[in-house]
Amino acid sequence: MTMIFATLLVALGLFLAVAYDRQWARYVDRFLCSWLIALTAWPVIVIYAVAPALWSSADAAGAIFAVLLYGPAAGMSVAAALHAVATRGFRIDGSAAILALLMGYACAAMIVDGSGRVVNLVMSMALLVGFVFRYRSFGLDEVARSARVALVVTAGILLISVLFNSSRVVGACRIDKCTDLGAVLTSPFAGNGNLAGITITALLPFAVYRVAMWRVLAAVAGVALIGLLAGSRTAFGGIAVAGLLGVLLALPSITARVRNLMLGLALVASAVYSLFPLYIGYTNADYSLRGYLWNQALREIPDQWFFGHNPAFWVESGASLLFKANYSPHNGWLEILLSVGVWGVVLIVLAAVVKVVQTTDATTRAYLLAYFSTILALSSLEAVYVPYFLGIAPFAALLPYFLYQHRSPAHRSTRSPSPVPGHEVLNESQMELR
Repeated sequence: MTMIFATLLVALGLFLAVAYDRQWARYVDRFLCSWLIALTAWPVIVIYAVAPALWSSADAAGAIFAVLLYGPAAGMSVAAALHAVATRGFRIDGSAAILALLMGYACAAMIVDGSGRVVNLVMSMALLVGFVFRYRSFGLDEVARSARVALVVTAGILLISVLFNSSRVVGACRIDKCTDLGAVLTSPFAGNGNLAGITITALLPFAVYRVAMWRVLAAVAGVALIGLLAGSRTAFGGIAVAGLLGVLLALPSITARVRNLMLGLALVASAVYSLFPLYIGYTNADYSLRGYLWNQALREIPDQWFFGHNPAFWVESGASLLFKANYSPHNGWLEILLSVGVWGVVLIVLAAVVKVVQTTDATTRAYLLAYFSTILALSSLEAVYVPYFLGIAPFAALLPYFLYQHRSPAHRSTRSPSPVPGHEVLNESQMELR
């Protein structure tokens, strides 16, 4: 337990160093920061700290567990949507609206098939609605500051939980979850530390925006330490991509042409990597027994290849009963094809393309591409990007939608969204003087 505590303490120290800013209170957007933390850090806090201290298992917690897990973020999303609709000049985010269309289809498919998990879908809709109806801008600098705060909050709460409730959140090594620390982060509400590893990895691409190179490296090191603690091999593919691209984008001398070329190569490489169950050989026992799940999904997909079965099919059909808590095929593309078919794949890809295209600022677009590359890498071994259902990480499909430039001049915030005009790349000395 001492090594686990020390690892978390070092990670927290690194995140504090990255996030430290004497003018933080002046420039942080409190609503955005609270919303982002509620969507990303709060579920990790509930699963690894709050719930283990209150209940013995998810069954013991009952329905209140799901409300506690996603209720705060859903409430803030609905509040944002209502405020937008009540505001003259509100806009509809076209990219998010495409995901809303997919979610409407998913809901219809589940109702037709008599699924008992429609409440799950309703919660997903509540999480998304605030990103469809928009009334103000959120800039990359604001999102980056909030992401850094989320890293600090997550590491800090995990540290407290390990210190005061280690018997519930630190477990012995499993055959597929073992690290040099001799133990791993776990929870009776998650089974392992995968969610913690995925969450902090997904925050990394935005968290390293506009900080000095040494802080970029510190953020990567802190995320890697928690990934190690979580025993999450899924996370390390994403950490490698996010870390390399974070370093690349922090280089003050890099030209736009080289940057775009490297981002394009990273996106293609991550996409190819995320598809590897479709073109490599494996046995049922490979990749922590994921081979069983991939083979089962590949047998089911052809039956409903265009429109998919429905988002709850995997769990309700009993395919996941091969292993405890297998809620998905553990690959992003297989999950999407199984649930919403080729039709769903087209809509999800289209929504991502529209999001990138409608982002006019070149630097914001670069960090957005870095984020999508990271998510693709994570999707190789886990179904991370699930914008039509409450998967392992509902925030993964929503986090990029915090970035939004409202186009109504009459209602644009009079406060500059960034303490430094524009999104220029600063050199090391300029960064340290801030």
